[in-house]
Amino acid sequence: MKKFWVVLLALGLVGAFSITASAVTFDTSGSYFIRGFYDSNRALTADKESNTAYGQRLRVKTVLGFTDGLYLTGRFDALERVWGTNQGESNTVYRLRDREYKNHEDQNNISMDQIYVTFKSPLPFATGVFDVGYMPAGTFGTLFQDEEVDRARIKYTQSFGRLTLMGYVQKNNEGSVWREAGVGPDTGDSDAYNLQGIYKWQKAEAGIKLCYTNDQSRDEETAFGGVDYKTQLIYLPVYFKATIDNLYLEGEASYYGGYDRKYDGDVSDLKRRGYSAYLYGKYNIDRAYVGAQTAFVSGDDDPNDDVNHSGYDQNKDWNPCLILFEEWLYLYEGDLGGDKAVRRGATTDDRFNNGWLVQLFGGYNITDKLSVWAALTQAGADKVAGDQSKNYGTEADIALSYQIHPNLNYLIGLGYLWTGKYFDGGGQCDRQTTNNDCVLVNKLELSWGK
Repeated sequence: MKKFWVVLLALGLVGAFSITASAVTFDTSGSYFIRGFYDSNRALTADKESNTAYGQRLRVKTVLGFTDGLYLTGRFDALERVWGTNQGESNTVYRLRDREYKNHEDQNNISMDQIYVTFKSPLPFATGVFDVGYMPAGTFGTLFQDEEVDRARIKYTQSFGRLTLMGYVQKNNEGSVWREAGVGPDTGDSDAYNLQGIYKWQKAEAGIKLCYTNDQSRDEETAFGGVDYKTQLIYLPVYFKATIDNLYLEGEASYYGGYDRKYDGDVSDLKRRGYSAYLYGKYNIDRAYVGAQTAFVSGDDDPNDDVNHSGYDQNKDWNPCLILFEEWLYLYEGDLGGDKAVRRGATTDDRFNNGWLVQLFGGYNITDKLSVWAALTQAGADKVAGDQSKNYGTEADIALSYQIHPNLNYLIGLGYLWTGKYFDGGGQCDRQTTNNDCVLVNKLELSWGK
């Protein structure tokens, strides 16, 4: 009799799991890439010290779908590292500077970055969708001024025909955890609040966003008797995208204002008043295309006054060149101009800020699998100190892309930078003679799903 009940219970469990499994869908998407660089002169010096590095990353996203519009989404990265480095060791080549707030050990192993639940609103007066948990953040409109990161949010989205409205509250920092741990200075919370709307019609769309960040984190000076301050900033971008026959246009502009430092005591506040703008156009001609893009982010004209005029600088995802402002090249090799140029204020990194850029580009689809792209770019700084030049330089790029398999693509590109005098620095004592840079990049990428 006992064996009978054991068998019956086992059959019941199998049946229960079968019924449950039939009500659940499982979708996966992701990518795995191997990216390599040969950089002839990253430091832009007369010595021309070259460097070669290969790196990789596996990214997997899974979505469990239940009945009635209920979903659980998770995403992880694995073995995001440079070839030839040991797990957990310090790596001076692969900088990973504030890369999505991950440390080196996360990058070398498995890092679970996102997990959130999506469900329909249970409220009778709201028919939208909630997303709750750690989810992708930092993107809006075009790629310009986007930097995808992972943040804890409670987000609500509601559609009214062609209009979609969205709002969220976001936790950037929980100060009580640090205070209880007794680590560092007295630390407050950092929260963000967002409202945005996107309207779509035929072959066009436009959107506006208002984001307010209230950061009550304390400066490290507080631990030594300094004055507490808050950072309270408003980010207001607008964008559009439109297709008119063979012409595609998109643009974005933003205002970045508020207080970088709003002091509690009798100290002058440091205000923020920054601007940015971007315009992109591409015209298709049979198997070819030509286009142009331009961008501007304001810089600060006087670091000693009470207003910071720098525009919004979270701009990693927009990579217009193979050398200037290229995200992965910076992660592998650091600042363009080298460590010594950092002290002279004569470097650029992967964030396009304090500058302007004009680019002409074109491409041709040689076959259904093989295509070529080329671009010529001129860039410069908006504001510099003293007699420093504003010229970043002129860059020429060309790249070939081949579709080996519907899910596997290979790219090889060559970039050459005629270095501008900006990288020489300013002042007679700090100035140094720089040289040009050449980069060969290749990338093999496997991708699947959406």
